[in-house]
Amino acid sequence: MPWSSRWKVDIPTKTLPSYVFDTPTADLAKTPLLLDPDHADTHWLSHDTFRLWSQRFAAGLRSAGLQPGDRVLLYSGNTLFFPVVFMGVIMAGGVFTGANPGFVARELAYQLTDSGAKFLITAEASLETALQAVDSVGFSRDGVFLFDDGFATFNGKGVGKEGVRHWSHLIAGPEQGRKFAWNQSTSPEDLNQTICLNYSSGECADLARGTMQQYGVAGADVQRNHRCTQGGHDYASKLCVQLRTGHLQWAVTARL
Repeated sequence: MPWSSRWKVDIPTKTLPSYVFDTPTADLAKTPLLLDPDHADTHWLSHDTFRLWSQRFAAGLRSAGLQPGDRVLLYSGNTLFFPVVFMGVIMAGGVFTGANPGFVARELAYQLTDSGAKFLITAEASLETALQAVDSVGFSRDGVFLFDDGFATFNGKGVGKEGVRHWSHLIAGPEQGRKFAWNQSTSPEDLNQTICLNYSSGECADLARGTMQQYGVAGADVQRNHRCTQGGHDYASKLCVQLRTGHLQWAVTARL
C-alpha cells in the first residue's frame, strides 16, 4: 500500500540555469550575492553578474569547441569563480566534474580518463600535479587551463604559466556573454540531462559516486527551500540555493 507524504510542494519544470536565473535576460538583483571572504567589499558577484560571468564562460566554451555532453574537469578548491565554472559548463550543455584538490597525480589521471574530460581547469597551486597527470595519460596540454584565486580573473589580469593558458582564454567578452542563451527546453529528455559527475565527497573512490540531473537538482533545492519556511522561522523573504558538486558545497542566501 503506497503512503503519501504529508508535505507537498510544486517542483518547477525548469533546467538548473533557468531555475537559478529565470531567463538569459531577466532583470536580476545587482546587490552582493557571492563574496570573497577576504575582500568582500570589492570582490563580489551579484545575481546579475553571476549570470553574466556564467554566460561569458559558456559562450567561450562553445567557441573553444565544447559539444553537448562534453566533460569539463575543475581541479581546485573553492574560489569566487568556482560557481561560475559550474554554472557556465551547464549553460554550455556540458557536464561538470570536480576533482578533490587534495588528489595526487594518479587519482587525477584516473578521473580525467574515466570521466572523458575534454578540458581540465587547474588551480595554480596544483599545476605541477595536474601536468604530471595529463602527461601520464596522454591528455593534450592544449586542453589544460590555469585557474586563479579569483582576484586575477576579477581584475582582468590573469596570466598563464609553464605554457598553460589562463582560463580567461575561455571567457567571452561581456557583449557576447549577454547574447548567450542556454537551452530552456522543458522536455523530459532535457530535464533529465546529466549535468555533473561526482567522484569524491571527502573520500576517494575509483568510480563516480553519482550523477546530477537538471530537474533533480532544482527539485531537491525547492524541497530544501520549503523546509526553510517551516517551523516558525522567518525565512520567507530569502531564497536558499545550495548546489552540491562532489567535494564542493556552496550555499547562497539572496533576498528576493
